[in-house]
Amino acid sequence: MNTPLADSELFAYAPIGYTVLDPSGRILQANHTLLKLLNEGLERLQGKPISGWVHERDRGPFLTAFQPAFSRFECASIQCSLLSTSGDPISAILTAAPGPATSTSDSTVMLLTVTPIVESRPTSRSQADGSGKRQAVNEPFPCKEDMAMLLAAIEQVSDTVLICDAEGIIQYANPAFTKISGYTREEAMGRNPDFLRNTQVPESFFQQMWSSIGQGHTWHGRFVNRRKDGAIYTEDTIITPVLDQQGNISHYVAVKRDITADLIMDKHFQQVQKLDSISTLAQGVAHEINNPINGIMNYAQLLADDLQETDEALAEFARQILTETERVASTISNLLCFARKEPQQIQLVELRDIVDRTLALIGMSLQREQIQIQVDLPDGLPQVRCQSQAMQQVLMHLIANASDALKQKSTETAEDRFISISAKQLKRAALADLAKLDSTHQLGDSEPGAYTHPVYVRLTIEDNGVGIPAEILANIFDPFFTTNPRHKRSGLGLYVSHGIVQEQSGLLSVESTQGVFTRVHIDLPAAETAAG
Repeated sequence: MNTPLADSELFAYAPIGYTVLDPSGRILQANHTLLKLLNEGLERLQGKPISGWVHERDRGPFLTAFQPAFSRFECASIQCSLLSTSGDPISAILTAAPGPATSTSDSTVMLLTVTPIVESRPTSRSQADGSGKRQAVNEPFPCKEDMAMLLAAIEQVSDTVLICDAEGIIQYANPAFTKISGYTREEAMGRNPDFLRNTQVPESFFQQMWSSIGQGHTWHGRFVNRRKDGAIYTEDTIITPVLDQQGNISHYVAVKRDITADLIMDKHFQQVQKLDSISTLAQGVAHEINNPINGIMNYAQLLADDLQETDEALAEFARQILTETERVASTISNLLCFARKEPQQIQLVELRDIVDRTLALIGMSLQREQIQIQVDLPDGLPQVRCQSQAMQQVLMHLIANASDALKQKSTETAEDRFISISAKQLKRAALADLAKLDSTHQLGDSEPGAYTHPVYVRLTIEDNGVGIPAEILANIFDPFFTTNPRHKRSGLGLYVSHGIVQEQSGLLSVESTQGVFTRVHIDLPAAETAAG
């Protein structure tokens, strides 16, 4: 059973003994130094009470000092002798402090340090007993070799190590700190570590942390910090108070591991799992829906044929039923293709045709909601290569999202609510320049290096609705993520739309300011360059 501390390099190879105990004082983990000190293997220690390795003459005082500390998760320290299988007692200072929860349990553990006391040689520091003979004085001090080893370990580990004084001011930072944060040791010295803080982290988080370590508890948690270059990173952190001989906190030691890449990999794994779920769901839905849809399509075709010469109005209704059922069947097929990552049929299309067909289907419902549609599609736009039905599905979803955002915004007049659909031709260099601009409120594929074709057509859907809060913007492309009630939206729309656009060599990005606007950009390679 491991704790985050027990997994660290500092724990394993520190020149003083470390052990992790459960609340009853039984050994869960021990580092190499302690195993060497006791001349024992880890398998013989695990599960056994630490008191079993305390010399019998010191066991009573040890239990008196440590049992209450273990039960109340408090700090305690005592000097006593330990037993070694080599037969010689080992004089040491034992210090216990509460530690973080284990990786497999919510129970708090105790961290015990074992600092051997090295016997000094008889020198002028020796003292006389009653008979006039000189006796050596046992004084705890680390030898130079141990100090050198400890410093080398801290300087070379890949984890950040910070040592702060009791006021939280940095007194030491190892080279890993510079590598991870971008700040030099000189820039950090004399400052509080909160200069690394990402301002989006609430103040209450730090208040709870300081309350915990200020009471002598070891704290374990995650910091979301900002590098010197502005990049955000996440650190798994353990902060341990250091006590002086009077039991007062003199320093804090923080061991921090950059887990940003691990979190990205974990998120990717979760996305893959969700995609597998979508594939299973899509196959089940397709089986249940395709059969009745085919029946509706066949009957609609029969009605259209029979009424063509006798009642043209009814025949047109039947053809509309046929068109809509074909769209449903196509949507199911697109979802299956996306979930299975199957290639779709790409054609040369006019964006105006896709926009016109989409507005013909949902234009009336937008009018009923008193939402204005503004369309700006200049003449002369090049064709784009895409799957027409799939792009219509994307456009319908984006317009539906814009409509929802406008309904949530309180406005006095209908003229205040609009959805704008515009398009323009842009060269790769221009798009790359746009991508370099401030991306604080932007998410998606529009990185400067993402544009590989010479010319693109950008289709933009904009609304002046409630906008997207900055704290959730990073999640909008996640499957099943939605801010709407589950009975209204599945949380798959933007996720599937993003995938459809990517499958057609396009890029999709979103920029938004809460309470002001949301713009969704679809960048598709122009027809003459899409194939190359």
